[in-house]
Amino acid sequence: MIRFPTNGNLDRSLSRWWAWLASKGPKIDDRLEIHSIDYHYCTAGPQYARNQIIDKFIQTDCTHLWMIDRDVSPPQHLGLLAAALNQDGLLFSGVYDSYHTEKQVGFPQVYKHLGGTTWQTVPKISWPKAPVFKADGVGAGCLLLRRDLVTEKMTPPWFEFRHDERGSLVVGEDLVFCEKAGGVYVVPSYQCAHYKEVSMEVLREITESRFADKLEGNP
Repeated sequence: MIRFPTNGNLDRSLSRWWAWLASKGPKIDDRLEIHSIDYHYCTAGPQYARNQIIDKFIQTDCTHLWMIDRDVSPPQHLGLLAAALNQDGLLFSGVYDSYHTEKQVGFPQVYKHLGGTTWQTVPKISWPKAPVFKADGVGAGCLLLRRDLVTEKMTPPWFEFRHDERGSLVVGEDLVFCEKAGGVYVVPSYQCAHYKEVSMEVLREITESRFADKLEGNP
């Protein structure tokens, strides 16, 4: 079962990936058949959308649930599924970068839990040199989970934000989910694209800063 949690339009690249996968037909190989592919529209927030999807998933007889965010576009191969079928694990993730809007510095959505509410991004240079490695947490943009993770290991709500005593958000729903799951297996070869809308003013500032010397007439 594949679902795209969304509160708006799907990115065109994700739509093309959907069409590519649909063209292959439901039968992937002798071990796997895709039950259904669809988007799940919810404006209440990402944790509610993801929990609603899991509610529907456990009412089916599907063995795996693959959730892909509307602004994430996977590569046109099924390496993530292959890894999940070939390795004994409950939760798997593709990889993608996110960005600090002000600095436009990309960082991978792979995290190490330092204790309490503190999580630290793990740079790619520190990743194990392995086709699959285990991490404490990831962003939930491309998650593939096995049925028994949510029917036996965890109890609802599966996704939830964590707040401090003042009500401020301290941990996102994706990392809380990974913590409850006991970690996640990362497939570094399954590199996804991550699309975000940015202000043209931000792009102008980046261009001017990078080409400042040339704009000033310097070689």
